[in-house]
Amino acid sequence: MGGLLPTFIDPAAATSQLTSLATNLDSTNNAVLSCTALSSTQAQAWNSFYMTASQWAKTTTPGWITPSSDAVYEQARVYARTLYAWQQQLQKAGCNLGIPVVDPDANPQVDQFLNALKYTAFVVGGLTGAYVLYSILQLIPPPPREAPEKKE
Repeated sequence: MGGLLPTFIDPAAATSQLTSLATNLDSTNNAVLSCTALSSTQAQAWNSFYMTASQWAKTTTPGWITPSSDAVYEQARVYARTLYAWQQQLQKAGCNLGIPVVDPDANPQVDQFLNALKYTAFVVGGLTGAYVLYSILQLIPPPPREAPEKKE
């Protein structure tokens, strides 16, 4: 994803990416199965990619630790880019995909905006937590001071 700050991906975003990838893979595969314009070599190469990517997308469950949501999200984007390249090749070969072919990198500003929004939420949450802690500490009375000893 790149950028000045690191990217945080939660499991829900990674799962959404996986679901989208699996749906696009299945739709494209249905079009390939009905396409008569492909050579047997092209069909075998597609089938190999489809089986690998589809199995990965349907069996991977992102988590906070293993596999990390960031890693799953990035791998799903790699597969989505490869799928996009395949869709372009299939269209050039004369296959009617019947689905819109969308470049996964067409709108990186959305990812950058969402990442900035997440950072803003973390900062606001941290500042709010610090303020609440400060307010609570202000309610605790200071310890009593010992009276100074009188000198005679």
